[in-house]
Amino acid sequence: MLFSFFTTTVIAMMSWPIALFVGSKLNIIDYPSRRKVHSSPTLRTGGILIFFGFIVGVLLLKVHFHLDFLSIIFFATFIFAMGLIDDKYKLNAKTRLILQGVIACLCILTADAVLKHLGLFALPVFIRIPFTIFAVVGVINAFNIIDGLNGLASGLGIIAASSVGILAYQYNDHELYRLSIIFTGALVGFIIFNLKGKIFMGDSGSYLVGFMIAVLSIMLVNRNSAVSPFAPFLIILIPIFDTLFAIYRRRRLKRDPFKADRRHLHHILRRRYNSNARAVLVILSMQTVITLMAVLLCKYTIPLVVIAVFAGLFLRRLWFKKIRLGVISL
Repeated sequence: MLFSFFTTTVIAMMSWPIALFVGSKLNIIDYPSRRKVHSSPTLRTGGILIFFGFIVGVLLLKVHFHLDFLSIIFFATFIFAMGLIDDKYKLNAKTRLILQGVIACLCILTADAVLKHLGLFALPVFIRIPFTIFAVVGVINAFNIIDGLNGLASGLGIIAASSVGILAYQYNDHELYRLSIIFTGALVGFIIFNLKGKIFMGDSGSYLVGFMIAVLSIMLVNRNSAVSPFAPFLIILIPIFDTLFAIYRRRRLKRDPFKADRRHLHHILRRRYNSNARAVLVILSMQTVITLMAVLLCKYTIPLVVIAVFAGLFLRRLWFKKIRLGVISL
């Protein structure tokens, strides 16, 4: 699968001229503002690199997938297109959520990706579909919200997609393993340009990454009963925590929960360390440690729940307190 990984990485990188043309032609450019951390106009069409790397990679490698996975690939195209439209026309929050919900609903039904249990208990039949839709839409928006610094959302996506691939490989789920590795390669192709500040992921990229991570995680649990649902939950714990905590604090302050601010975890750490790169490194390092525990204990729900609780409490304390996690030098 190394060949597949490097192939999709190269395809994603070769898609740069397309992203440049579309971004310039349609003026999909992120301009500096008080809320932004960049100082010069930057393309927001990085999702094109990820999408082309992923889709063209699947086609060129001639990987044969069953109908379930073909459905995921098909609806990934729709979520990417919706994100690209959002990048250009700035859809309102209600419209975004409705469209994301419809795409998620159609995908989970056709791909048989409906969550049936949470490890601790089985979900009632009438709750399964709406809960799964809520979970997928939640992860989509979690990656969209945390996409605030170069390398952050894509780095978290690489950690999550590769971890799903590792777990799928452990349980001989070769289709899920291939798809996860191909998507990881596409993300690596994008992050090379992103870390140089040449291009941002944009909504098209963050929606696609969140969608793929959510659906692949559900497929991992559904197709491999030994894997606890809390394993993929821990694999994306920081984006989920950041989103839920943002909604909580905005409601406490009686503000619109959908209105962006500069009080996310990455903003706090950026100011604390006075460095974008250090903030990203700290978050990715924490998520990597949490993910390693999730992979090692993937079959044991209770320990995973305990880890999730303590990790959540630590992240909350990290947000409130001026904790400096060691000496970070770059």
